[in-house]
Amino acid sequence: MLATHPSLHQLIQDEIAKPYSETVNAFVDMLRRRHPAAIAILFYGSCLWNFEQQMLVKDDQLFDFYVIVPSYQQDNQSILKSVLNWLLPPNVYYVQTNDKEKVRQAKYALISIDQFRKGSSGSSLQPAIWARFSQPVRLVFVHHERDRYSIVQILSQAVTTMLSQTFPLLGSQFTAHDIWVRAFQETYKAEIRVEKTARIVELYRRSERYYQQTALAILGNKPAHFNITDTNTNSEVTFIRNINYFSLIIKRYNAGLTWLGRRMAGKFLNFMRLIKALFTFQDAVAYAVWKMQRHTGQKISIPAWCYRHPVLAIPVFVWRYYQARHRQQSKIL
Repeated sequence: MLATHPSLHQLIQDEIAKPYSETVNAFVDMLRRRHPAAIAILFYGSCLWNFEQQMLVKDDQLFDFYVIVPSYQQDNQSILKSVLNWLLPPNVYYVQTNDKEKVRQAKYALISIDQFRKGSSGSSLQPAIWARFSQPVRLVFVHHERDRYSIVQILSQAVTTMLSQTFPLLGSQFTAHDIWVRAFQETYKAEIRVEKTARIVELYRRSERYYQQTALAILGNKPAHFNITDTNTNSEVTFIRNINYFSLIIKRYNAGLTWLGRRMAGKFLNFMRLIKALFTFQDAVAYAVWKMQRHTGQKISIPAWCYRHPVLAIPVFVWRYYQARHRQQSKIL
């Protein structure tokens, strides 16, 4: 794996300290009361992007948080929830609060610092955590300064993993745009959803400067692996790999096999987390349906009895999800 350039830490520190929506503070207070042992809370996702773009947050949008605890035992979870969180992290929960006479909704993931650190590394079986946290986030609560340092290290590791696991797939030269767009494409394929290229390019453009700087901080510090030129017509630096043709082919082939394994494991684990949410999430069936519709882009209808008996309804979820995925794939093709 590529070593983290020291300047990457500064980029991450600057990013996590940027402003965020005032609505977030009410959720932070609530989450701290629910989890007094929390050492950090991270805010990310579509509501953060909307705030950055000075767009209104729609009433039906969910704010997204990660609550990081020292351990599940210290968080006083039930034995069942602790075991589920350890086996298939993270557990996901639903909360809501009033903001200027409007009900705001949020979901948050609960994870231990050790599993958060492992999930941001290349040793993780799937890319869900390092893909999500290689993107811009906000550190909206931290218990101690040493915890801030740990979070910065983990986020830096997530970015490093994202790029180091992706560039072997590329050709002899590429730009920050090329590597990040390819990284997003591969990580989405390892989830239970498929995003169109236009949507992924938009994701890159939203934080283009951040992605360019992080790519330069990581890849630009490897003169034995890359040369850099800024002669690109779009004024974007180009990374040129110091590698011969046959080694390039072998590395791309091996990387392709690795990502194939991630896609197989990732889809299965993501679906299992969706099923697990039936045990941890308030209004779990409604959330599961919403999540499946969001990931497939297809309307999904669930019989009324499923809302009363979510565990018995698991086969129905599996079948309806399979049908939605089939319709989605048919439209893409």
